[in-house]
Amino acid sequence: MHPEADEHARARGQAVALLLALRAHDLERTRQVLAENARAGRDRLVELLYVLVRGATAMLHEVGWDIAGTLAVRLESRPGPAPVDAEVRRARALVLASVQLEADGDAAGAELAAGQVVDAEPSVVLVWGLVTAAELIEQLLVVCRDRGVPVPAWLEPVR
Repeated sequence: MHPEADEHARARGQAVALLLALRAHDLERTRQVLAENARAGRDRLVELLYVLVRGATAMLHEVGWDIAGTLAVRLESRPGPAPVDAEVRRARALVLASVQLEADGDAAGAELAAGQVVDAEPSVVLVWGLVTAAELIEQLLVVCRDRGVPVPAWLEPVR
């Protein structure tokens, strides 16, 4: 297998692990997946987010973009003394921009937007970006199931 193909397969596996951990509300497993990718460096985090973006875009192409306006990506601030509303909105905007760029055929722009999420300060933007992408994937999985539309093969384990 080509090294780039290996990297994409690894990123898809990590994305599935992250989706399953988030779905199960397994904070420890979620932290493990994020830590493993963070230790591998910035490029690995960008690839993880970009894989989620590509998965969401592929499903939107299958079900039709007419539903895009009805998807409600939940944007809840974390509890605590410091609200993160601005960071959450920023993460959401960057992830949705990445999805739109990917849909428009601008893979480089989509990957660049994913990189902006990874590079953003404070680092909570990255966490909210991944949560936003995961929530979008979860909603699209439901739409695909309801409409009998296939999902990308690598997302089958979370279907």
